[in-house]
Amino acid sequence: MGTAATMLPGIPIFGNPIVPERALERIDPALKKQMADIVLNAARSKGASYTDVRIGRYFNQFVVTR
Repeated sequence: MGTAATMLPGIPIFGNPIVPERALERIDPALKKQMADIVLNAARSKGASYTDVRIGRYFNQFVVTR
């Protein structure tokens, strides 16, 4: 999937940092559908025969020690 993402121009591969309070806001379902449609159309235009779009929000925290 990561390799496929590099074939789609204009779509960032890595996320952008946001203010923590903003992470708790809900995303409008119409916006999710709009984003999925963009991805599906891009995949279709590149000749994909199957595409699976999943929009998720993940909270990650890392602790590194040595």
